[in-house]
Amino acid sequence: MGDIDMETIQERLRAQAPRPNLETLIDLNRPIPRLDSEARKTLASTVSSLFYIDTVDLPDFSTVVDLAVKVVAGMGPGLIPYHLQEMQGTDFKALLCFSRVLAALGTDSINPIVETCKGSAEKHLLVGAVYALSKIRDESVLTGFPLIVGLCGNVSKEVRDTAVRALGKLIEHLPPSCFSADQRERAFETLMAATCDSSPGIRAKGVRGLGKMENRGLLNPAMRERTQRRIRQVLGRQETNVWDTAYIVRREAQEALEYFAG
Repeated sequence: MGDIDMETIQERLRAQAPRPNLETLIDLNRPIPRLDSEARKTLASTVSSLFYIDTVDLPDFSTVVDLAVKVVAGMGPGLIPYHLQEMQGTDFKALLCFSRVLAALGTDSINPIVETCKGSAEKHLLVGAVYALSKIRDESVLTGFPLIVGLCGNVSKEVRDTAVRALGKLIEHLPPSCFSADQRERAFETLMAATCDSSPGIRAKGVRGLGKMENRGLLNPAMRERTQRRIRQVLGRQETNVWDTAYIVRREAQEALEYFAG
């Protein structure tokens, strides 16, 4: 591996204090450009071991984990298939870090994510990959639009939650003009369905997403009327006088209602 002694790197990254880890990660930035793909994969496996650090218990290591994500992302898009493979079955701490790596690699990640997730039932992969897509703020991320919309109806609550959130992020961050009429319709119907989900968190995200659509000018008159009616239902302002029992959903509905004030 050229001027990288993997055993030494592994030993230094097992340090019980942040400083040696940070110094090691900083030192790695110099030789990485000279490494071939296999050497980069071996090094990525070593560095990504830091993704499993629990920064809640060890807050001093937060900077170490953040830098580890940057170093792994700096190894380039050639490792995207490896990152997607490593996401499968991993724990949430590491999953979030691998997602951040994919998001940092930007548009290079989009097609591999879509192809890898197509037809997959692996919950960790789907959650992490869709979360990564939600962090990419480029119009080309709409390649993943069908994937995200489809996963909003997944049997897994965690997958649905992540997908509904991701759909809201696309609406929030992409120019309204890049959405086709069909995409607007599908986004609307998907978010409307989410407002009736069994999970309060997903219902809240569905309501929030509809508010974002109104705020971004993506609702046509018919959608707008249906959204206002649904928000009134959530708040108990319809004839039935039945409201959503979850406060988080009602709070999101109240905030979404402000977009219709004009």
